[in-house]
Amino acid sequence: MGQRKKRKRWLFYAYAPETDEILAWSWGNRSQHTVRKLYRQLQTLSIDLFCTDEWPAFNKVLPEEKHLIGKAYTRNVEGVNLCLRTRNRRIVRKTACFSKKEQNHYNAMKLIFYYRNHHTL
Repeated sequence: MGQRKKRKRWLFYAYAPETDEILAWSWGNRSQHTVRKLYRQLQTLSIDLFCTDEWPAFNKVLPEEKHLIGKAYTRNVEGVNLCLRTRNRRIVRKTACFSKKEQNHYNAMKLIFYYRNHHTL
């Protein structure tokens, strides 16, 4: 039987479809704490709407009046997710490129978002 990972890490990011940019991102477990770290990074920007899926941590952190929930609103993000997975093999767990060091994943994501935002990929 396969082993269960003890320290799973999830990537949360804010994507602006108007500019095709990743505005901010947060790395951690699937809790309010990780979403709150992401939201803090976004507070200096004027964002009209936050579109998310139904994950409960979003409801607890994002302002209700600016929060739209549903798959119809996250269609663009799914395309970005596919792009990230195909261009950065570290995101896919069952690959030879998957590192056990969290800092390696963090640095790889920093690079991929930088190049994506500057349209050099």
